[in-house]
Amino acid sequence: MIGTITIAIIALLSVVLGESAVLDISLIYAVMSFVSVIVLSKIYMGRFVEWESERGALEEEKEEEEHGA
Repeated sequence: MIGTITIAIIALLSVVLGESAVLDISLIYAVMSFVSVIVLSKIYMGRFVEWESERGALEEEKEEEEHGA
């Protein structure tokens, strides 16, 4: 949300000033925001998969103990 507002403000500033270079900065900022969301999503999903596998292993150990004892 903050990134979108920042991009909009920079784009409006570009129109007011009549400078196309400022619009380029806005586009670069948009790409950086998009890439950061993708990276954070990958990190979060990796942690979630890791947590799920650990949880599954613990449940399997618990079941083995119950059936083995």
